[in-house]
Order: sequence, then C-alpha cells, then structure tokens
Amino acid sequence: MDLKGTHLRVIPKPILTMIAEVVSQHWWAPTLLMLILIPLSQVNFLLFHTLVELFAIAIAVISAIVAWHTYSLAKNHYLLLLGCGYFFIGCLDLAHTLTFAGLPFLDVGAGNTSLQFWVGARFFEAILLLIAPLFIRI
Repeated sequence: MDLKGTHLRVIPKPILTMIAEVVSQHWWAPTLLMLILIPLSQVNFLLFHTLVELFAIAIAVISAIVAWHTYSLAKNHYLLLLGCGYFFIGCLDLAHTLTFAGLPFLDVGAGNTSLQFWVGARFFEAILLLIAPLFIRI
C-alpha cells in the first residue's frame, strides 16, 4: 500500500480526554471551596449552612435564567419546565434559609417552619422530576 501523496487527517481527541483536561485545569476551585467550607462547618455551622444554601439557590436561579432565555432558540419544553420549577424550588430554599433557627432575618414562632419549607422544596422537586420527562418531545 503506497501512502505517498496522501495527507493524513488529524483525528480530534476523544471527548472524554478533552473533558479530563478541562477538569484537571480547574481542580483548584472545588479544592478551595472544600478547604474553606469543611473547617468552617466545624467552627460556625450556621454560617456554613447559610453559604451552602445560598450556593444551591444561586444554581437554581441561574438554571432558571438560562432555561428562560434559551427557550426561544431551542423550543425545549422539558428544559423550560425544569428551569421554572427550579426557580420556585430556589425560592422555597431561600425561605428555608431565612427562617433557619439562629438567623436574625425572620423570627418565626414555630420552630419547624424552616424544616417545613425544606420538606416542601424537596417534595416539589420530586414532583417536578417525575413530571418533567412527560414534556420531552422526540
């Protein structure tokens, strides 16, 4: 077989290799969070809980914003439902965070108000994740 005069094409790297390279370049972010949050959880649990909840709320709101603004491009009802659902889950999580015992924002008489918001958010999330596949259009 004579290969003279033929040009060999460059084969792109497999996708998993590319993902591994990106993750290996950004290993410092989760490590930094871990190095800050683990000792913080031992010193001040209230601050730790608030920071972790606010991080989860930010992710929920960002996913809602992305789903809302990309709907006109993708016309994907499944992602729109998930985005809008996670916006309301984020709102319930914010209510859970603000009514948590020890925080000065909202002083609620019942001791389990924060827990009820958390259980309500998890219930709504479970229902959302059960209903969402019904909106997938192939």
